[in-house]
Amino acid sequence: MTHEKELLQTIDGAFQNYKEAEQKEKEKQQGYKILHSPKLDKSELITIKQLEQESVFSRYTIRKFCKEPDFPCIHIGCRTYILKSKVWDWINNHIGAQF
Repeated sequence: MTHEKELLQTIDGAFQNYKEAEQKEKEKQQGYKILHSPKLDKSELITIKQLEQESVFSRYTIRKFCKEPDFPCIHIGCRTYILKSKVWDWINNHIGAQF
């Protein structure tokens, strides 16, 4: 009985490893990471227009930021939302960069 249980656990572990590897490959091909259980508060998200009003950056510059792979934004359909809590950290980390 314990041998069968160990065998099932081994098979289950191998299957989970396969699924994780398959998911990583899919994300790599798509160019973005798939979130399984995002926990975002709506107050954490701002639009490009709101960031433009709160900062010195133009809408054009913010759109260029959003095209950077590590910029903290989410594209949902044709809309782009920016993670308010992480945007200033990103800007501080990219001081001196040209866009």
